[in-house]
Amino acid sequence: MKKNVGLNTLKISLVAFAILFTSESLFAAGWADSLKGKLDKVNEKASSVSEKINEKAQKVTDVIDETFDPQSEDNQTMSDSIKTTSEKVSKAAEEITPEQEYYIGRAVAAKILSGTPRARNKSSVEFYLNQICQAIVINSDQPELYNGYHVALIDSDALNAVSTPGGHILISRGLVKATESEDQLAAVIAHEVSHIQLKHATKSIKTSRSADALLSVVGTTGTIATKGTKDVTKSFSTVADSLTDTLVNSGYSKKAEYEADSRAVELMAAAGYNPDAMTEMLDVLEKKLGSKDTGIGKTHPSPKSRKASVKASVIAAKKKVKKDNSAQREARFKAAMSSIK
Repeated sequence: MKKNVGLNTLKISLVAFAILFTSESLFAAGWADSLKGKLDKVNEKASSVSEKINEKAQKVTDVIDETFDPQSEDNQTMSDSIKTTSEKVSKAAEEITPEQEYYIGRAVAAKILSGTPRARNKSSVEFYLNQICQAIVINSDQPELYNGYHVALIDSDALNAVSTPGGHILISRGLVKATESEDQLAAVIAHEVSHIQLKHATKSIKTSRSADALLSVVGTTGTIATKGTKDVTKSFSTVADSLTDTLVNSGYSKKAEYEADSRAVELMAAAGYNPDAMTEMLDVLEKKLGSKDTGIGKTHPSPKSRKASVKASVIAAKKKVKKDNSAQREARFKAAMSSIK
């Protein structure tokens, strides 16, 4: 029974296949024509898509070529900016020579004097101040600079003193008049000499150069982003302008000022001056400045904090004083003060 069912099933399948084959044969010609038409349409669409892809690919190629074209205006600007940045980074790492220090310092001093001129008819006082300065530097480990140390008296009643790279020291008439002894004057001058010998201004210049180099990096990006041709990597100020602003307006860091005080009392002791005069001078400043935010009060830490910072250095320096010629110093001081008042 099962064998007959299998044979019947096979017969039915063969009949169905014969009918299907006959149908396909009857409609083969028409079906082929229809299929060819559909394939032609597919080919047309493929050709259109290919053309669009090629067109877009060419545009991308053009953009890439323009981006990396060394003759492109924007890319020439970028190349120049990168070169400028590299030069500025290298410059920031360079050591500043003594000759460069001197001329930078002279430019800064000239800028300060253009706003606050040198005191007139006070050559004897300036000579006296320079004598004190020479006594200090001769006994230091840096007695010589490219063009020496020079002290100038400026025509101002403000309590102020600044030093620039290369040995230029400017002291106001008001600060000189506020002192009560040559030793206190020596404290003022020794503090400024310390700034010079510790190269605080030079370090400030290097910081300025590094900031300038950083500006170049930012400028390179900005130039391309804005499609501008202006060289935005130029420094926003010269080194002299930047340093002048530091000395006159913001001042050095507290750390630098404390370092200058500490070294100053060592210089004073080596030259025979009483290190206690540093504390005395800070007392004078504390009384005269009060809460004023001008001159030294604007650019230095408070006298009170400076006294606390330098206290240990004063005690140590007092043990190193080898000579005492206070009588001679008092006579010189009185003579100098008589010509300034």
